[in-house]
Amino acid sequence: MGINNIEKKSLGYKLLWYYTYFWHNIVFYKKVYVLNAENIPTDKPVIITANHQNALMDALALLYNIKKQLIFMTRADIFKNKFFASILYFLKMLPIFRKRDGVDTIKKNESIFQRTVEVISSGSGLVILPEGNHEGVHRLRILKKGFARIAFQTEEANNFSMDIHIVPAGIEYSNYENWRNTLLINFGQPIPVRDYYKQFQKDPAIAINDIKDKLSERIKEVMLNIESEKFYNLIEQLRKIYRDKMCSLLSLPDNSLPNALKADKTLNAAITSSENQQEEQLTEIEKKVHALMNMITSNGLTIDIINTKPTVFIKLAIKFILLILSLPLFLYGLINNFMPYYIALSGGNKMKDPQFRSSIKFALAAILTPIIYILQSILFYQFAPQLSVTLIYFISIPLSGIFAWAYKKWLDRFTLQWRYFMFAKRRTGELNELIQLRDKIILDTDKIVDIYLN
Repeated sequence: MGINNIEKKSLGYKLLWYYTYFWHNIVFYKKVYVLNAENIPTDKPVIITANHQNALMDALALLYNIKKQLIFMTRADIFKNKFFASILYFLKMLPIFRKRDGVDTIKKNESIFQRTVEVISSGSGLVILPEGNHEGVHRLRILKKGFARIAFQTEEANNFSMDIHIVPAGIEYSNYENWRNTLLINFGQPIPVRDYYKQFQKDPAIAINDIKDKLSERIKEVMLNIESEKFYNLIEQLRKIYRDKMCSLLSLPDNSLPNALKADKTLNAAITSSENQQEEQLTEIEKKVHALMNMITSNGLTIDIINTKPTVFIKLAIKFILLILSLPLFLYGLINNFMPYYIALSGGNKMKDPQFRSSIKFALAAILTPIIYILQSILFYQFAPQLSVTLIYFISIPLSGIFAWAYKKWLDRFTLQWRYFMFAKRRTGELNELIQLRDKIILDTDKIVDIYLN
């Protein structure tokens, strides 16, 4: 399947989509939140635009959580190899040529723009990540103009009769790199391209800049956008220290990712609005936060654990006994799942760009895990040549892998709780100092937030 019928779904593509959907939404992420999906028009052609923080995972977040056939626009230089290009077309990707891609850029893009007309007219959604490249920061960078040119040229080719809507989206992760974390996609109010028709007729350049500015504004509304240069790191640290208090102030029931986003956006707005008037106070808070985080990390603790009371010894003893009793099942799961897990983990961690790590882990795990499971089962059959027993073994591999993963999380939590228990027991004075410093930071931040909220 090539560029000429890219909007059509082949059987192979459908099978691949359902398989990778399972790996993405069920295996890799433990929870996926989709907010305000009703903002995606169902009866109009759409261009989906989102912030770009996490390489391939941003595109996959949209692919598996929007109820439309999606076609992705991506840079043309990766289409140079014909074989690789055919794979990209199969994966519903269209090239967009930039000036840096050499001569005849405009001519090459003309045929692509014609395909976008056909794609959008077919009811498929076009996806463009308008920042152009990814960066792991909670800030929307300057948008490229490509999405606007495509939207206007597509409308112009149809006498502005298509009524294309540009839909902004904010993508947030509880953790960029690790497995079994949470993902959130938040859709904003769509922008009708025809609203800029008169301006485009007068001056296309101004119309392009106006719609770009409007989209930037709309994406910022649905994501955490920390614009402060001076206090960026302070806001990032206070998100962890102050989040529970912020959720309480906003009467949010928990700190799940949707509520955490609301809390973080409010905290960000409070600090940003006070940056000029209360710079000295914020600088003092920053010094205290730096001291607190140094104390926490130097003792092998986390901000989450010091926000709780140390676990009593009897509970730690019970947890330890349960961990010992379930150790054999953990070892079974670890041994049988070691190869796919290790290859995916090591492959991802070798990436110098941390934003590519989760993409590599996801891809390697999705590709290699079923192959390794089958090979292990074939090997098992050589030693126990009974199909029923081998089938039981095959089923036990992923089930034991799930348990092994959970066990590792329990063990990490127990280790942290034990370390905190010993720290509280042997170094009470330091713990009191740490807690007092944390409380002082929260109290100082209260004053900033109170001014903003009132």
